[in-house]
Amino acid sequence: MLWIFGGVMKTDESTEPAIKEEVIVTLAGPFQHGVLFLILQIVSFLHMIPESIIEQIHYYNIVILLFNLLPIYPLDGGKVLLLLQSSIRPYYTALKSTYILSILFCCILSWMQFGIFTFTWSAFILGLFLLLENIRARKELYYTFMRFLFIRFNQAKKRRISVSYVEGSAYLMDVFKQLRRNRSHQFYVCNQMNEHRIVTEQECLDTYFIDYDVTATMTDVSLKK
Repeated sequence: MLWIFGGVMKTDESTEPAIKEEVIVTLAGPFQHGVLFLILQIVSFLHMIPESIIEQIHYYNIVILLFNLLPIYPLDGGKVLLLLQSSIRPYYTALKSTYILSILFCCILSWMQFGIFTFTWSAFILGLFLLLENIRARKELYYTFMRFLFIRFNQAKKRRISVSYVEGSAYLMDVFKQLRRNRSHQFYVCNQMNEHRIVTEQECLDTYFIDYDVTATMTDVSLKK
C-alpha cells in the first residue's frame, strides 16, 4: 500500500510468528539506512558524485531514519514498541497502550511543531494522518484482538506455560485479555466450594469459537471437563 509517508506492506497472517522474528523483520527497514550510509561513504571516497549531493542524501537519509524510529504506530518504532510490550504484558494491554502512546506522541510532536520547530504543512499533514490512523486503530481494537484470538484458536503452537488463578465467575473475554503472545496459559479456576480445576487456554477458546458460548464463565468451562 502507498501511504502518505511511503510504502507499507500488510499481510494476512494465518499464524502467530515469534516476537523475536517479528522484531528482526521490523528492524530490517531501519537497517537499510545504514547500508545506504556505507554506500554513500564509498561513493564519496571515490568522488563519483558531487559532495553537495551526497550531503543532501545523507540529510534526507537521517531524517527518514529518525522519523521511522518514532514510537508511533504503524512506523517501525511503533511496531517495535508493540512487540516489546507484547513480550512482557498481555497482548490486549500492549495493543491498547501502544495506540494510546502513539496518539500522545502525535499530539506532542504537533505541539512541538507549533512551539519549537518551524511549521511546515507537509509535517502537519503527516502528523495529522498518523494521529487519525491511531484513533481509527484504537476504535477497531476489539476486532484486532478478536483476530489475535482466532489465530490462537487455529494454531496449536508450543510455548512456555504460564499458570494463573482466576475466579470461576470470570467471563471468557476477561480471561482472554490476560493472554500473552509468547505464552500458553493454564488457569486454576476457584469455585464457590473453594475447589480448584485446571482449564487450558485451548479449552477456553474452543468454548468461545466452537460452542459459540460467548457469555460462558470459567466455571462453565471447567464443568465441561
